[in-house]
Amino acid sequence: MPNELNDFVKSFVRPSKFKVFVVLTFTFAGYWLGRFSGNCMTAEYVRLYMRSENHDTTKKQLEVETAKFYRKARLDALQKCCPQQLSLQRLSEQEAKNALRHIIVDRKNKLLYCYIPKVASSNMKRLILTLQNYTDNSNAIKYIDHQGFEFLSDVTASEKDHMIKTFFKFLFVRHPLHRMLSAYRNKFIEPNAQFELQYGRKIVQKYRIPSVPINQVNGKNVTFQEFIRYLIDKETYVQEMNEHWMPMYELCQPCYINYNFIGSFESLTLDTNALLTKLHAPDNIAFPIKQSFYGTSINREAVATFYRSITTEEYKSLHGRYMNDFKCFAALMLVFLKASNLATKPRTDAIRSVCI
Repeated sequence: MPNELNDFVKSFVRPSKFKVFVVLTFTFAGYWLGRFSGNCMTAEYVRLYMRSENHDTTKKQLEVETAKFYRKARLDALQKCCPQQLSLQRLSEQEAKNALRHIIVDRKNKLLYCYIPKVASSNMKRLILTLQNYTDNSNAIKYIDHQGFEFLSDVTASEKDHMIKTFFKFLFVRHPLHRMLSAYRNKFIEPNAQFELQYGRKIVQKYRIPSVPINQVNGKNVTFQEFIRYLIDKETYVQEMNEHWMPMYELCQPCYINYNFIGSFESLTLDTNALLTKLHAPDNIAFPIKQSFYGTSINREAVATFYRSITTEEYKSLHGRYMNDFKCFAALMLVFLKASNLATKPRTDAIRSVCI
């Protein structure tokens, strides 16, 4: 649960007040999610709580039930986004290439995992190696080498069709604004010579205002607004984007591959536990702890600080560029956008358009 909700719950002394508060919270959340996504009904939220109330609900159990409901909401939102499952043959060559090389094949456990950079993908790969019995401790794996995995792009056409139809398919998603900010901090704030040379110099040279003489451009001081301008530029082709900021939809093509499980970075612990339970994993297998070199987590304050530098028009263009991520994966994401406080505050209807 969000910290604000935890503090609010703690302020109640009598259990009856807490129960009333929870029912009201679920009712309110159900109303807004139902209004914006068209997938979730208020009655379902109340039913969840009333069902769990009969089992002496603890706060932890309520968190588990809430995460379970959101996972169901994401699958429901995806069904609305993709009214019919399409054939992979309808993808362009580049679209298919991007997707198939991001889907890891686990033959032992009959799993297909679509990895999305900046969504705990390295730790998920550690978990898969553990499930494959390469180690009994996922935290013992320090470095991830892609050559240690098989991808859907590596198998024959007949195998690919069979795996897509019969294997358990899953992915984890993240709020698009948080994911873009995470990519920016990781590739342009932290020292990264490769990205400075490959992307940083071009970004500064094209989007810096006022412009900088080319002999003074080194790509080491890309601002967040310049990075956003690069992402929304019509000359920046989505299918040729770097995987760290390519839209999640393009990486995993959920309208062409019917995923069985969609977890969220925002509820990573609860969702990975649910995934392991669904996979009937041994009790000694757990999701790895966050590595120390990943740096500090992104909170709402960080989101507000960085996105305050972009204009309303830039925000609208950004939302348009990542429309499918918001449309197909966004579940109860309105609260994050309200905290963003863009440079020129967008109209209410512009914010509401994110949850459709």
